[in-house]
Amino acid sequence: MASMLLLALFLFSCGGGQRQVQEDRLQEVKEDTELQLRQLKNEIDDRIEDLDGEIEEAEGELEEELKEIREELKVQRESIAAEMEKVEAATLETWEEVIGEVTRAYEESRGKTVELMQQAADKLQE
Repeated sequence: MASMLLLALFLFSCGGGQRQVQEDRLQEVKEDTELQLRQLKNEIDDRIEDLDGEIEEAEGELEEELKEIREELKVQRESIAAEMEKVEAATLETWEEVIGEVTRAYEESRGKTVELMQQAADKLQE
């Protein structure tokens, strides 16, 4: 995510006569950003799939707790999907605001996903 911020700074340091260069560069940055978001979304999908297997074998309270964790992971996945849409719709004029929001959401989702998977691991070890 730090690389996205550096690229964003580069985008806006270009002179006003280089609009096409800026737009081309924006497209590259957007593609890189979308790739990072897609990778996180895929990681979350993998964790959901792992939990599905654990839920099938679990019973009672453990099963319910794992289902709750799975639902929270789905919320994180949807958050990342929404951020991907924001990136896709971003323009030169909105990019700085969008990248700030996207970076914050990315970090929050990554942290929450790690936290949720730790909770799941702890529950499975009990």
